Amino acid sequence: MGGVMSTNFVTIQKDARIAGMLYLLLIPLGVMGILYIPDMLLGGLPPAGMFAVLQVNGDALRLSIFCALLIQMVQMPLAYYLYKVLRPASEFYARLIIICVAFAVPIALVNELFSFAALLLTTEPELFSQFTHGQQVQMLALLLKLHEGGIMIAHIFWGLWLLPLGYAIIKAAYLPSFIGYLLLLAGVGYLADTGIWILLPEMEPMVADYTFIGEVILPLWLLIRGVKPLKAGL
Repeated sequence: MGGVMSTNFVTIQKDARIAGMLYLLLIPLGVMGILYIPDMLLGGLPPAGMFAVLQVNGDALRLSIFCALLIQMVQMPLAYYLYKVLRPASEFYARLIIICVAFAVPIALVNELFSFAALLLTTEPELFSQFTHGQQVQMLALLLKLHEGGIMIAHIFWGLWLLPLGYAIIKAAYLPSFIGYLLLLAGVGYLADTGIWILLPEMEPMVADYTFIGEVILPLWLLIRGVKPLKAGL
C-alpha cells in the first residue's frame, strides 16, 4: 500500500484529474456563494440597510443561494473521486473523507433555507403583510444570523474532512506529503474558527482565511501533475 501499481496508474490518474477539476470548481462557487456576494451586499450594514438592499438586489441573493447549492452538488462526487484516488494509500482514511462530507452536505443544504426565507421576506412583502416593517427587519436580521450560524456549524465538517484527506495524502507515496500537512493545517483552521465563533463571539473567526492554501495547491497538483506511478513492491 502507499504506491500506485502500474496496472492501476491510468485509472487513478484519470480519477485524480477529475477530482482536481471538481475541487477547483469549488473555489469560484465558494467565493460567489459564501464570501463575495454576501459581503458585497450586506457587509457592515445595519438590519434596516440590509433589508433595503435585498429589496432591490434579490437576484444577487438568488445567485448566492444557487452557488451555495452547487457547492454541495459538487462536494459529494469530489469526495467519491478523492476516495478512489486515496484508497490504495489508506482505505480507512479514504472512507472517512466520504463520511465527513456526508455529514457536511445536508447541513449546508438545509442552511440555505434561511437565505431563501430572507429572500421571500424582502421580495414578496404580501406574504408578511401582517407584520410591521420593523418586525420584518428584525426577522431578516435573525434569518441572516441563523444562516451565519449554519455556516459555522458546517465549518466543523469542512474542517474534519480535511484531516483524513491530509493524512491519507501523507501516507500516499504517489502524492507529495507537504500537501497533506497543509490540508491538516487547513482543517484545524476551520475547526478553530468554529471554536472562536462559539466561545469568543466578540472575535471575528478568520483563522481559515490564512490556512486554506493547501486547498488551492491540491486541486492544481491533481489537475496538472496528477499522481506519480510507482512499480509494484515499492
